[in-house]
Amino acid sequence: MRIPKEKKEQDVEVNWRDLPGFANVYDYWQSVRRDENLPTASDIDLLALVSWLPEVSLLERVATGEMYYRFYGTAIVERIGQDFTNKNLYSLLPMASRKRLFTAFEAMIHHPCGAIAHYTNHYNAGSQGSMRTLYLPIEVNKAEGIMRVIGIAHREGGSDYAAPIDDTIVATNILSFSWIDIGFGVPDLIP
Repeated sequence: MRIPKEKKEQDVEVNWRDLPGFANVYDYWQSVRRDENLPTASDIDLLALVSWLPEVSLLERVATGEMYYRFYGTAIVERIGQDFTNKNLYSLLPMASRKRLFTAFEAMIHHPCGAIAHYTNHYNAGSQGSMRTLYLPIEVNKAEGIMRVIGIAHREGGSDYAAPIDDTIVATNILSFSWIDIGFGVPDLIP
C-alpha cells in the first residue's frame, strides 16, 4: 500500500498520518473493511469516531453532479459559519474547484482510492485559511452509482486577512491533490 507524503509550498514534506485525527479515521476505516472490499455504509459507525466527529464530514454521491453532505461536524460548521448538511457540495464551490473535485470524486467511484486535498477557504468574516481533508470511499450501491465518502478536515495554522464576503466560499483554490492507494492502485489522473 502506497501512502504518499505531500509537498507544501515551501517544499517541506507533510505526512498526512501526522495530522490530527487522520490516522485514527483511516485506521478505523481499514478496521471495518471486509477482506479487500470497501466498507459499506452499514459498517461505518460515526460514534466510533466520537473524538474526531467535530472535524468529520460524510458525503453521498446520489447521481452524476450530485454529492450531498449527509453529516457535517460542529467544528466545520463553526469555521464555515453555516451547516451544509443536505446541500450539494458542487453547488457550494467556485467553478474551477468544482470541476477538479467532481473529477476526483468520479474517479474514486470507478477506481476506489483515498485522497488528500489541500485547499483554501475564504470565510465570510474576512479571513482565509488553508485546509487539508482526507477522503475515504464507502460502498453503498455501485451499480446505481451511489457512494459515500467520509472525510476528516484539518485547518492549518492561523488565517490570513481577506475581505469580508456574504457567504463562505469553500475550496477557493485547490493547492494540491494526491491519491492514497487502498489496495486497488490509484487513478492515472491528478485532478
